[in-house]
Amino acid sequence: MRLLKRFQPILFSLPLLSLPLHAAPPSLGGHAQGITVNLPDPKLPGKLLCEIRADSASGQSAGNGFLGQMRNVHARLYQQGRLSATLDAPQATGNSVGKSVVVTGTGRVTVISLSQPGTKLLADTVVWYASINKLQATGHVFYRDGKSGATMTGPRLLADTKLKSVQIVSGHATARL
Repeated sequence: MRLLKRFQPILFSLPLLSLPLHAAPPSLGGHAQGITVNLPDPKLPGKLLCEIRADSASGQSAGNGFLGQMRNVHARLYQQGRLSATLDAPQATGNSVGKSVVVTGTGRVTVISLSQPGTKLLADTVVWYASINKLQATGHVFYRDGKSGATMTGPRLLADTKLKSVQIVSGHATARL
């Protein structure tokens, strides 16, 4: 019953069908084509944490969390109720336990900051830790700061979700003056 109350605001929108999760059984699993998932922010009632669209998805929920896999993903990430970034990935997995949500994009992921125009991150894999507002990117990382024009490349990057605090691990940076 706790699962139903926690996920009650989530709405899966399928072509020609909308299924509110409060009508779903305690354990839910399956596969869908053309799916949209809106996740509420557990810290801010009435606000979104993210909106995810995917060409196809499969998943399983039970207990106090969920695990899902998606293909051709476009996500809109929110921070404190405001749209802060977009994430595009050929593949992604999402999981949650309690209030912790982690989304991992793979296959050359693009993250674009909407709070800092021109700021962009590209990497083979990007992990978004929603509950702590952090991103970790690995594999052929490229980052461009929209304000300064500075670029950074390296094998690994750590950042906040607004891409205001960015750290390249074992890489290099160049700045355009």
